[in-house]
Amino acid sequence: MSQKTYANYEQEKTSPSIQSLAILSDLLDINVLEILKNNGVNFYQSDNEFKDNSIGIINQLPEKLIAQYEARLKEKDDQIEWLKKQINRF
Repeated sequence: MSQKTYANYEQEKTSPSIQSLAILSDLLDINVLEILKNNGVNFYQSDNEFKDNSIGIINQLPEKLIAQYEARLKEKDDQIEWLKKQINRF
């Protein structure tokens, strides 16, 4: 792996591919699921939802991102309400 690639991972400019994660996990003797878990990706196993008993992924969004999303939704609703009032004036 080049120094530039590593720097891009550290600066979160890019993310490693699944193949790269597998290689890194082997080199560092770390379970790839632990690498992902430490970066906010949680896993669960469900016999009910997956016919092949595979692993599903739940992506945990940071609270700050959720708050920003909710604020944007409120802005959108306020803009829609304002536009409705403008239309009703005519």
